[in-house]
Amino acid sequence: MRELLIILTGCLILNINSLGQNKSKITMDLSLQGVKMLYDNSAPDNSLYSHFFWLNKDLPMGIGAELSISYNNNSKFSPQLDLSFIGFIYSDFVFEVDTRKYRTFNFFIGSSYQVVKHFELSYTIGTSFINSYIYFGMKPELRFSIGNKERVKIKLSWTHILTKYGGKVEPFGYLSLGVGYRLF
Repeated sequence: MRELLIILTGCLILNINSLGQNKSKITMDLSLQGVKMLYDNSAPDNSLYSHFFWLNKDLPMGIGAELSISYNNNSKFSPQLDLSFIGFIYSDFVFEVDTRKYRTFNFFIGSSYQVVKHFELSYTIGTSFINSYIYFGMKPELRFSIGNKERVKIKLSWTHILTKYGGKVEPFGYLSLGVGYRLF
């Protein structure tokens, strides 16, 4: 019986705004994204060919999910929290050489700016967890809303992570294109 009361109380707390028909101050977007690694300076071959994705077809692609939470404070700027998970799918060549960046979890905090009604810019910084190591990362992002209710969003972002291997900083970055849906 106690468990039922706890569940009902939790549901009431989560839905209190919908009962009063008030607009929620917190919005939460869930998006699925496709990812292409842009550059990896920790690749064994330090030629220009190994650093840039348009020259190197062997840099991996991946898929991921992102949860964005923002607080609506009735201004053009709003604080934002991004949680994302990316899994890279390596080709045979890259899998044999380097498997360090197979799973990436990002925890970023920043701000978003609404330029016009259906267009937002955001910049977040924070922590990236790559195969149990912790690194610093940053992510600028463009978001386009579709429809009058702005429930569906198209996101384009670039993530730059400063990794450290062998005593020197070796950055890597990836480009994400995703489609998101506003949960509430």
